[in-house]
Amino acid sequence: MLKFEPITLEKQKKYLKYFDMMPEKSADYTFINLFGLKDIYSLKWAFTDELVWIEQLSPYKILWSPVGNWDKLDCISNCLCESDTKSIIRIPKMLAMELEKNKDISITEMRDEWEYVYDREALVNLSGKKYHKKKNLCNQFDNLYNAEYHRIDISWIDRLREFEIKWYENEMKNTPEHDKDEESFDSKKIISHEVRAEADMVMINTIFDNWQDIIGIQGGLLTVDDKVVAYTVACGTMGDTFVVHTERADREHKGAYQAINRTFLRNDGGQYNFINREQDVGDEGLRKAKMSYNPIKFIEKYSAYCNLK
Repeated sequence: MLKFEPITLEKQKKYLKYFDMMPEKSADYTFINLFGLKDIYSLKWAFTDELVWIEQLSPYKILWSPVGNWDKLDCISNCLCESDTKSIIRIPKMLAMELEKNKDISITEMRDEWEYVYDREALVNLSGKKYHKKKNLCNQFDNLYNAEYHRIDISWIDRLREFEIKWYENEMKNTPEHDKDEESFDSKKIISHEVRAEADMVMINTIFDNWQDIIGIQGGLLTVDDKVVAYTVACGTMGDTFVVHTERADREHKGAYQAINRTFLRNDGGQYNFINREQDVGDEGLRKAKMSYNPIKFIEKYSAYCNLK
């Protein structure tokens, strides 16, 4: 029987060893994501010899995909069928296809949870017609503002908290209509835009509170006249893929979203070939924005249900 316990920093290194063994990695299962979401979804984890299981308790109880070596397929199938809900969500395609071979298990596509993966060089160079609008907005930002780029360290955290509060207030004023020339990667929804924005604030403040202790965390920000106008937070624990978890910008500075995206990747993460910008959670505007950056592939995810009574 699985013994679930709170997600803590103390077991971060142990967890990352299991994460490294995942044959197909997802941004959902980076430590920074689980740790940041633990209070939003009431997440807990349970360690076994081969796997780490993730349990969600809010807003409903359900298992997430196991983390580790998926060779023990019978063990995974048994845990699924013996669980209270007989369901697992957020399953990467590779594991989902194996589970589907079991006649007692049904698989359903979770398109809203598919993660968008991009070529890093393409996002840095913005070459060609398909990136013309992005490049033009970056150029406008550069011409309008004498911005400075800074790497995030602990000395910036208080100012970023202040920026986050103002960003949230402005988002609420501008919902649901936004400037059509701007594309936010954080207009995500759980139930509504407002609920998601509040949840995002909980997550980012959890990350800020523990910035120095989270392995692989990186971030960058832009200032104009010593005022923060954009920032982004990412992690580098997913092999050759850099995961961008959060991106914020002041909409009053035209092109700020495009500028922080490009500037951060130009200055940091040069050792990574791919950029994972997470899912769109079914937000049509967010999906359009993510597609406009021309993903080269998706991390497809599925849910599984055991039909045994």
